[in-house]
Amino acid sequence: MKPEIIVKLLLIGEGFAPKDISKKLNIEPSTTWLKGDLKKDRKIEIKRKDNGWIFSLEPEKTFDLDKEIIKVLNCFESKKDELLSIQKEYGLKFRLQCEIFTEDQYPSIWLTNDLLILITKFGFDLNISIY
Repeated sequence: MKPEIIVKLLLIGEGFAPKDISKKLNIEPSTTWLKGDLKKDRKIEIKRKDNGWIFSLEPEKTFDLDKEIIKVLNCFESKKDELLSIQKEYGLKFRLQCEIFTEDQYPSIWLTNDLLILITKFGFDLNISIY
């Protein structure tokens, strides 16, 4: 069975309102939170330490992590200047969070140099988690 992959763009920091990010980018997030909001982590609740804005597409059953990353990046290709301006204005951290859920078959985690350059141009950190 193919693994399920979801790629998320996270904007994290303090001193910004998630709704302002949505307005500046003209993109609706998948989820947002504010500092102090409660997050369930396993069996305990943890207070969020910062504000957050997340965009993601639907999970895909695939072996191609790079294609899923490109799908998310394509959603922001025309917003690169706005993203960099937001990052500078609010001092945000940008992260591409790749989550791979698998039972028996693992995807290839092979990223082309061109893709890595593109991720860098956006100023994104990259995190890959396998569950």
